[in-house]
Amino acid sequence: MSALTPESARTLSEFLKVYTQPQRLLILDTLLRGERAVSDIESQTGVTQPTLSQQLATLRRAGVIVARRKSRAIFYALASDAETRRVRLLLGVANDASLPADAGSPYLCTASSPRRESGASFARVHPLL
Repeated sequence: MSALTPESARTLSEFLKVYTQPQRLLILDTLLRGERAVSDIESQTGVTQPTLSQQLATLRRAGVIVARRKSRAIFYALASDAETRRVRLLLGVANDASLPADAGSPYLCTASSPRRESGASFARVHPLL
C-alpha cells in the first residue's frame, strides 16, 4: 500500500507549485550562493524589478526565503538549511534531466567508482558552500 494518499498528493502538488515558475527557479539558484540584495538578484537573474518583486513575495509567503532590511536595501536568503537542501535537490534533479547522461551536475556529485553495466548508481548532495 502506498503512503501517498489522494489528499497528501494534492497537498504535495500545491507545495511544489511554488517551484514551477522559471523566474523563481532562477532566484533560488542565485540564493543558493548566499544572501543577496534585490539589485544583485536582478542583475544575476535578468528578472526585471516588477516581476522580481512579485516572485520574491511569493517565495517569502511560502516560507522558502526570508528578507532582511539594512538601511534602504533589502536582502534575501533561503529560509533554512532544510530549504537550502530542498532547493539544491530540486535544481539538481532539473539540471540532471536536461543534461546528457555523461555530463556532470553542479548540484550533485556521483560516486567516483567506475560504472558497471548493472546495479545501482548513487549520488551525493554537496553540503552548503
